[in-house]
Amino acid sequence: MTRSEERENVFRLLFLQMFYPKEETEEEVDLYFQFDELASRVSEVDQKTVTERFNQVMEKLPEIDALLDSVTTGWKVNRMAKVDLTILRLAAYELNYDPEIPDGVAINEAVELAKKFGGDQSYGFVNGVLSKIKAAKEQAGSVTAAAEPTAQTVAESTVTEPAEPADAAPAEDSQG
Repeated sequence: MTRSEERENVFRLLFLQMFYPKEETEEEVDLYFQFDELASRVSEVDQKTVTERFNQVMEKLPEIDALLDSVTTGWKVNRMAKVDLTILRLAAYELNYDPEIPDGVAINEAVELAKKFGGDQSYGFVNGVLSKIKAAKEQAGSVTAAAEPTAQTVAESTVTEPAEPADAAPAEDSQG
């Protein structure tokens, strides 16, 4: 399975999780791999990888949501489209908690997910929010030399939401 396919499966699991009580998460993951057309073709080894990544993101949801709230003005997580929110959660996890994924790749992959699953303006919104997270992360890193910013350090940055998030251009992958 490619990283993009893994990411899409994690995205789909995170999205499904929004509609079920937390107590049913394990059962829903099992049902996803059993009955979803895309997921049913995933090997057991890859299922384990996807499930581990899903659980890692779920563990960090409070921090990720605080981070998203801190970089958006007028778009708190409870107001965001569920698809956009799910993409942002996954990408914010990759930007802040997975050093193996270059920032440009995380942003580009999120924009691609937004183009595939989101509305007409989703990719611009996703790109704008993630670009702010990346800028705040870089600013925090250059000032404090911290390996990864916390939601608090990102919230203290002066990055503001553009008036029209859909006007933002897709991120370019500077990693190649």
